[in-house]
Amino acid sequence: MITGGLCRAAQVFVFHSEGYPAQVELESGDLPLGESRSIRRIAWDADVPAGTRIAVETQTGNGFQTVKRYYLKDGKEVADLRAYESQKSRNQGPIVEEEVRDESWTSWSEPRRTSGQAFSSPSPRRWLRVRVRLISDDPEAMPTLRSLTFVARDPVISAGLSGGILPREAALDSLQEFLFTIRPVGFSARDPGFDQVVIALPAGSAGAEFAGVTVRGREIDARAEVRNDSLVVQLPPPAVRRDSVEIRFRARLYQSPSVFSTVVGNSALPESGQGVAPERFGANQVFVPEAVTGGGLIRRLTHSGMVTPNADGVNDEYRLSFTIVKTDRRPRVRIFALDGTQMAELASVDEQLGKWRYVWDGRRAGITVPPGIYLALIEVGADARDETASKLIHVVY
Repeated sequence: MITGGLCRAAQVFVFHSEGYPAQVELESGDLPLGESRSIRRIAWDADVPAGTRIAVETQTGNGFQTVKRYYLKDGKEVADLRAYESQKSRNQGPIVEEEVRDESWTSWSEPRRTSGQAFSSPSPRRWLRVRVRLISDDPEAMPTLRSLTFVARDPVISAGLSGGILPREAALDSLQEFLFTIRPVGFSARDPGFDQVVIALPAGSAGAEFAGVTVRGREIDARAEVRNDSLVVQLPPPAVRRDSVEIRFRARLYQSPSVFSTVVGNSALPESGQGVAPERFGANQVFVPEAVTGGGLIRRLTHSGMVTPNADGVNDEYRLSFTIVKTDRRPRVRIFALDGTQMAELASVDEQLGKWRYVWDGRRAGITVPPGIYLALIEVGADARDETASKLIHVVY
């Protein structure tokens, strides 16, 4: 149900073999949204027993296009009209016109797992598609979904907003400056406009830094902070209605592609957030080639090499850091003496996706280890293979 407009209901029967359905997937058709509205939140009425959960994903788009498909009498499809007409007439089958989604449709959003979460697909759009997963880890229980509600508001820019990020390629684990540009597709004097921009930072990009904002090409005095893995920018008055906005910031990237989803809002209107649609497919993505091509799983490994654990404030701790790509599994880091005795197993002091940092105080079970050479062993697993790396540590006094 979309508040203020559309209401749909369905009764679903699920048939399955002996055992219990660990997951049931429900998918809507393409739902018309009617007038321009900006969807803000997804809420649902459901019973979710312990050991079960609900996940809701969405897609949005602006329309469809008609394509023709050409078939032969034997049911095979040929590529185009030219290939169809090259066949003998007795072999030619039906020509079927089919409506398919146009390029404005997005891929499936990240799943919403809690009722009341923010809507994450671009909005306002004219069409909506919803996929719901009912998941259970308990053979005696299953969630019950009674209704699904989308809370919508009038958009701050009724014609919509498009945007994109530059550069489209970045080095792995390197602090780099980016430029995100937001452009109103059109404007109306009745639009309230926006004075807030929220750019969702990709996982692992902690340490992002705000660099500046221009409106219509002119630098302005804006405030910004990193809050809950997002860069939140407050623009000075007046609210933007018809001008382009360019936001500069720096971030480190570990995933490819890294997606920068963006929402604008008006500080005078609660829940007025409106999504910024990519101006073309993938325009809000940055690719990190080093994260997916060549090399091993463990990259950019650095360490201090020496530790003097005598509490004099100099080199009292051994420091180790590295980047992991192509897997989201946690690494294991242990310290060994050269005779194979394990001296310590370390926990990361800074857990970001892809970036890991460790500190060792030169002690085993609270007792300072003797001077000598020790080995730091890093182990990380992936579906395709496991990988290890090691570094020598010199403990001196």
